[in-house]
Amino acid sequence: MSAVLAPHWSYEGAFHDAAGGLALIGLDGRWLVLNDAACALLGRPRIRLEGRSAAGACELEDAVALIRQIEAAIDGTTRAFDLELRVPRLDGSHSWLRLGASVIPDAQGSPSYLAATLYDVTEQRRARAERDAFFDLCPDPLAIATTAGVIVRVNRAWEVALGWTSEEMRAQPFIEFVHPDDRERTMAEAARTFASDSTPRFRNRYRVKSGGHRWLEWHSRTGDDGRIYAIARDVTEQQQAMIIFEAEMQRRRQRLDEAEQRLGVHVNNTPLAVVEFDAKLRVRRWSPRAEALFGWSEEEVIGDRPDQWHFIHEDDADTVATAMLSLVTGEAPSQVIHHRNYTRDGRVVHCEWFMSAVFDDAGHLVSMLAFAQDVTARVQAEAEAAEREALFRATFEQAPVGIAHVGLDGRWLRVNRTLCEFLGHSTDELLGLTFQDITHPDDLDADLTLLQQVLDGRIERYEMRKRYLHRDGRVMWAHLTVSLRRDASGAPLHFISVIEDIASTVEAEAAIRSTHDDLEARVVERTGELESANRTLAVEVEQRRDAEHALRESELRIRTILENSHDAFIACEEDGRIAEWNRAAEAVFGWRRSEVIGRSLGELIVPPNMRHAHDSGMARFVAGAKSNVLDQRLQLPARHRNGHEFPVELTISLVRLGKRRLFTAFLHDISERTAAERQLRESEARLRTITDNVPAMIAYLGPDLRYRFANDAYCDWFGRRDVETAGLHMREVLCDDDYRIAEPYLQRVLAGEQVSFERARVDASGKTHHAVVTYIPDVASSMDGARGFFVASHDITAHKRLEQVLEQRALSDELTGLPNRAAWRRALDAAALRASEGTLGTAVMFLDLDGFKRVNDTHGHETGDAVLREFAARLRRCARAEDVVARLSGDEFVVLLQDDRGAGRAAARVAEAIAVAIQPAFEIGALRLAMSGSIGIAVQTGAIDPALLMREADEAMYVAKRTQDGMPYRLVELATAG
Repeated sequence: MSAVLAPHWSYEGAFHDAAGGLALIGLDGRWLVLNDAACALLGRPRIRLEGRSAAGACELEDAVALIRQIEAAIDGTTRAFDLELRVPRLDGSHSWLRLGASVIPDAQGSPSYLAATLYDVTEQRRARAERDAFFDLCPDPLAIATTAGVIVRVNRAWEVALGWTSEEMRAQPFIEFVHPDDRERTMAEAARTFASDSTPRFRNRYRVKSGGHRWLEWHSRTGDDGRIYAIARDVTEQQQAMIIFEAEMQRRRQRLDEAEQRLGVHVNNTPLAVVEFDAKLRVRRWSPRAEALFGWSEEEVIGDRPDQWHFIHEDDADTVATAMLSLVTGEAPSQVIHHRNYTRDGRVVHCEWFMSAVFDDAGHLVSMLAFAQDVTARVQAEAEAAEREALFRATFEQAPVGIAHVGLDGRWLRVNRTLCEFLGHSTDELLGLTFQDITHPDDLDADLTLLQQVLDGRIERYEMRKRYLHRDGRVMWAHLTVSLRRDASGAPLHFISVIEDIASTVEAEAAIRSTHDDLEARVVERTGELESANRTLAVEVEQRRDAEHALRESELRIRTILENSHDAFIACEEDGRIAEWNRAAEAVFGWRRSEVIGRSLGELIVPPNMRHAHDSGMARFVAGAKSNVLDQRLQLPARHRNGHEFPVELTISLVRLGKRRLFTAFLHDISERTAAERQLRESEARLRTITDNVPAMIAYLGPDLRYRFANDAYCDWFGRRDVETAGLHMREVLCDDDYRIAEPYLQRVLAGEQVSFERARVDASGKTHHAVVTYIPDVASSMDGARGFFVASHDITAHKRLEQVLEQRALSDELTGLPNRAAWRRALDAAALRASEGTLGTAVMFLDLDGFKRVNDTHGHETGDAVLREFAARLRRCARAEDVVARLSGDEFVVLLQDDRGAGRAAARVAEAIAVAIQPAFEIGALRLAMSGSIGIAVQTGAIDPALLMREADEAMYVAKRTQDGMPYRLVELATAG
C-alpha cells in the first residue's frame, strides 16, 4: 500500500472487512486499493485490479463516462459524482454497479485521490427496465408531472392518442395541451390530487396535434416523491355517445317536467280529490281538492298513513285494507271502491275512490295514486229513490182496488194483490194469462172495441162495467177504467187498468129491478100485497146504502194513501183551479192545502216564463185538441213558494167523473238526482281531460274486442278521432299484420293475464314508430259474465333511434365509416353459422398498404387518415354487394366473401380488382401519392374455423409483402374444419 495510507493504516481492518464495496482510485484513474466486497462486485481478484485502470473494468461506453467524471473531479469542476456502470463478468454476462466517488484533498487542499463505494444495482436496473417496458407498452397514455404541472415523462401511447411525441410533450406544462374550457377544472383536480392520497377520476379534452380535441378520462395520484402519476383513457366516442344520450335525456326530463307541471295543474284544478301514496302507503301528495273535501291541509297529512288519523270509517276499514292489499301485491293493480270517510270536523262523506298502483321493472311498488269524488248526494238520492220505489210498491200492492199493467198483446205485466184476490188467481198464474182469457165472452167484443179506440188515439181512456171469470168459474162484476201509457215519442207502452169490485152494486141494482117488476105485477094483480113489497123494497134500499158506504170507505182509503204518499199529488179542474193538494205537495212547494184549494195552478207552481204555454195548452185541450203530455213521465222546472225554481218529474192523467174532468199529477223533486247526474257527467269529462293529457296511449275494449274508450294520444297514433274509434272492432282499427301480432296476446288478456309486447307502425310519411303495448285485464267490472281490458301504450321511437345510433357508432369505424373490429367479429360468426349448414365456401382477405407508416411520418396523420379513407372507398367499389369490408386498425383491412360456386375464385377476382384499383395515385390535396398493397387470402369450404382463417390470411398477406414477385395476392386453401 502506498505511503499515502500511512496515517490511516489503523483502519485497514475495518476497510477490508466492510460488507459494502470500498475502493480508492488514484488521480490517474487506476485502482489503488479495493476491499474483498469490491473485488467480488467487480468479479475479479484483487491482483487483476489494483494498479490497473478503473475504466477497464466496465464497458467501453461507461468507461468513457467514468474517465470524464474523474477528469472533472481533478479539475475541480465537481467534488463528487455517481455513475451506474456495466461490468463484464468472466462468464460472459455483465452486472450493473453504482460507483459513488468523492475527492480526498491533501494537506494543501489539492486533490489527492478519490474514495469510492460500489453497490450492485443489477436488480434495480432490471426492475427499472421492466417498469419502462410496461410504461411504453401500455396502450393507454401514461404521464408523470411535477408539482408545478410540468410533464416529466410520457409513454408512446400519447403519440397514438394525440399525435404528440414524447420529446414534444416532455418538459412542457400539461395545462398547455388542455382545452381552454377545461383548464380551470383540470387545475382544481390537480390541486385535489396534491392535497390528498385519493385517486380522483375526471374527464377533460386534450389538444390533438393534427387539430381538434379528444376526451380523456384520468386516474391520478401523488407519489412518494411528490410528483403526479396519471393514466388516461381515450373516451371520445363514449363521451360523444354520452352527450347524445344526455341531450336526449335532457329532452325527456324537460318533457317529463312539462308533463309533471301539466299533471300538477290538472291535479290542483280537478274537482276530484287526488291523493298519492309512497311505497310504504304514506301520503306523498294531497291536492287542494282533497283539502277542501276532507278538511285536513297537506301539511297535516304528508308523511302519514291514513290509519294514523281518524279518516276511514271504522265499518269500512276491512274493505279498504283488502283493496289496498290487492294493490300492493299487484293482484289487482287498479281498484274502484266505495267507502265512507270522516272529514276533519267529524262529518261522514260517501266517496268513490279510483286507485291504481305503479311498480318498477323489478316488481316493487313505487307509488299508489288515488282519485276520490264525493258521492254522498248520489248515495242519498239512490236511497231516496229506493224508498220512493218501495212506497210506490206498497201503495200499488195495498190499494183497495185492483190495479194492473197490461201489455199491448193483452198479457198481464204487473198485478196487485187486490186484483189477484178478486179473480182467485195467484200472481204467477195471472201473469201467465191474458185479460181475454178471463173476460166474460159477452163483454169481450165491447172491451176490445174500446181498447182499439184508445190505441188509435180516438179516445184517451174508457170506463165500462165488465164481467170477469173467477178461477172457480164464478162471474165477477167489476168497474173497469183503462188508460194507455206512451213513451216520450208517443209510442204506446202498456195499458193501466183499474178494476173495482162492484158485485154488491150490481146485485143491489138487480134486486131493485126485480123488486120493481114484482111490485108492478103485484099492483096490477094484487094490490093487497103492497105492504109486503114495500118491506122488501126497504131491504133492498138498505143493501144499496151499504154498498155506497163501502164505496165511500174505498175512496177514503185511496185518499189516505195519497195523503201519505212521498210524491206530491195535485188535482185541478179544467179551468186550472186546484182541487186536491196532499201533504207531500205542501212539503215540496211550501204552500199549505188550505192556501191553494180553488186557486190557479199556473200562478202558484208554474215558472213565469212557462205560464203562457201552460195556459195555452190547457185551453187547447178543453177545446178538444189532443194532448201529448197525458200519461207521460215528464221533467219540468217548478216554482217554490219562496220563488226559487227546481226540477220535478211528473205524470199527468185525466180522470172523468161523469161529465166532470179532473187533471191529476204525481210529482217529486229531482234536484239532488239532477245534481248527482250533472256531477257524474262533469267527473267523466274531467277524467277524459286527464287521460287525454297523459303522455301515454290509453284505450278500453270490451270482451267483444270493440272500443269503449280511447284517449286523444291513442286515436292520433292510428290517425283517427275518438268519435270514429268508439264501437269499432279492434280488427277495424289495427292493420291485418298488427292484429295478427296482437291476437295471441288478446287471448291471454281475455283469460285474465296482463301481457306486454312491442309493436312497430309505419306512418303515412314512411317513418317507423315503435311502441310498448300493455294489455291489462279489467278485474273490477264485467259485461255479460266476461271482462274487458285496458290498453296502455308508450311511444319508444326515440329509445329505438338512440339504440340504433349507439349501435351504429359501436360497430362503425369512425375514420372510414366501414364496420369495425366488433362488427367484423359478428359478421365472421354469422358466416360460420351459415357455413355449418352446407358446402358453402368462405374466404377471408387480409389487406394493408405498403409503406403507410412512411406517409404518416412524412406528411402527418391528417394525410394518412385521408389515404385510409380513399383506400376504404376503393375497397368498397371492388367488393361485391354481399361481401363484408371492415377496418381492424391502422392500415389493416379485411374482406369476408361467401360463395357456393367457389369462394376462392370469387376472392381472387376481388383481389385482382383491388390490385388494379390501388394503382392510380392517391390525390390528397396537392399531393399525389403512389401506393401499393399486400393481400392474403384464406379459403375454407363447409364448416369453418374463424380463428384459423384469420391467422392463415394474415400470414399469407405477410408472405405476399415479403416476396414482392408481382403477384397481387397470396391464396391458401384450408381443409374443412373439424
